[in-house]
Amino acid sequence: MTSNRDLKNVEIFKYLAPEEAAAVLADAREVTLGQGEILFEAGSVGNELFIIKSGRIKVFRVFDGNEISFAEFGTGDAFGEMSLIDEYPRSASVAALEDCVLLSLDRPSFKNLLGKNPDVGVKLLLGLAEVFSKRMRKTDKLLETYHLVNKALITNEEFRQLYTAIHA
Repeated sequence: MTSNRDLKNVEIFKYLAPEEAAAVLADAREVTLGQGEILFEAGSVGNELFIIKSGRIKVFRVFDGNEISFAEFGTGDAFGEMSLIDEYPRSASVAALEDCVLLSLDRPSFKNLLGKNPDVGVKLLLGLAEVFSKRMRKTDKLLETYHLVNKALITNEEFRQLYTAIHA
């Protein structure tokens, strides 16, 4: 994925010229994962954004022993962008759905880029903001759906009786 043609397919690079995108990845390191391998767990503190050079990953959480998948990403997709911005624990786990090659850009390299080349940094931040915004809008829709389902369950007398009987 380090060719100019491949970099054009990375959504977070949409405002960058090919040479600018290559400069962003100058300090990136390559990470390989085997199918089923966990890249990181929810709750761990991260400082890296990952770009999928090849393969597919899933983003998920485990609640009460049940895995809930939030997203799947493939070649050219980026994830972990929040870790470039803050130092909070990761909100989900990531595992390889198939063998993967990832490019990792860490927070110190990102901050260095912002200081050395603010124009490139602004373009990259704009691309990241758009991806983040799309993901937040999707999350908003899911929360609206969950709210409506929850409301329907709460107002259903049969469900309340069943819930009360189970938890008595």
